[in-house]
Amino acid sequence: MELQFEDPSPGGQSVYLANRGTAEQAISCWRITAASSGATAYVKDGTRLLPGRALRFATPTRMLGSPETVTLSDRGGQVVARTPQLSDTAGDDQFWYLLPGESWRFGRIRLPENVTDGQLVSIC
Repeated sequence: MELQFEDPSPGGQSVYLANRGTAEQAISCWRITAASSGATAYVKDGTRLLPGRALRFATPTRMLGSPETVTLSDRGGQVVARTPQLSDTAGDDQFWYLLPGESWRFGRIRLPENVTDGQLVSIC
């Protein structure tokens, strides 16, 4: 999760979702909610995340603050993941990430080779 992105457009922030499992995941209308602003963005309807792949979602506006807690919920409103309080004040290509079996870390990491852009919308 990039809270302070170097590129100022569109919202200058991004969220990555990776599927490390073996089955395709339907993530249509999942929501990303920022605690600091209360802003919510939705994963575009019809979005699927293939095994071994990742999607990068640029926020439509600067919805993420610093410090920030972000909640990812599925289409039915069930919480899939919630970050601890995260902060980032420098546009230096470092971001917050979570690896299986580990806690949240801040720094640089090589992203999966199979990253494509997903789309966030304001209503689903």
